[in-house]
Amino acid sequence: MTGFTFLESYYTTISDGENGLSEDEKARLYKAIIEYVFADVMPEFKGILRVVFSVLLPSLDKSKTRSKAKQNKIKSKTKSNQKEMKIKTKESFDFQREKEPPQEKERSKEKDILLYPPQEKEKNKSLSIKGQAAFFEEFPQIVMDNYDSSVLAELSDDD
Repeated sequence: MTGFTFLESYYTTISDGENGLSEDEKARLYKAIIEYVFADVMPEFKGILRVVFSVLLPSLDKSKTRSKAKQNKIKSKTKSNQKEMKIKTKESFDFQREKEPPQEKERSKEKDILLYPPQEKEKNKSLSIKGQAAFFEEFPQIVMDNYDSSVLAELSDDD
């Protein structure tokens, strides 16, 4: 959990001058609220501290539940948006390819073969790798995840 709503009622309950809590006891209650919400640590209070915390407990539980539900909704919406964007991008790409006349597709392939024969592609790849190696030798403080595109293609969205 990354956050929760701290209600005014928590503050008024703890800081009420009639409850007889010392400043140290108030601080312990505030700390207990934070530890309960973020670390699920139930405090072991006695006396008035136990009474005050037990009064706040139902509200804290409700706040935790709402916060978790909100975070799950945001995560779900984010994943849904990502999938939707991937689908739209793929549909758009496929649509553009469908619009291209068949003879244009063939010309495009022919141009690619003429411009980049297989042996030239290998030579350029080799030069690129050597250049990259030289760069990283010169700047060792720069770190880069350098995965081959075939490795990236095998990764799932969750990776």
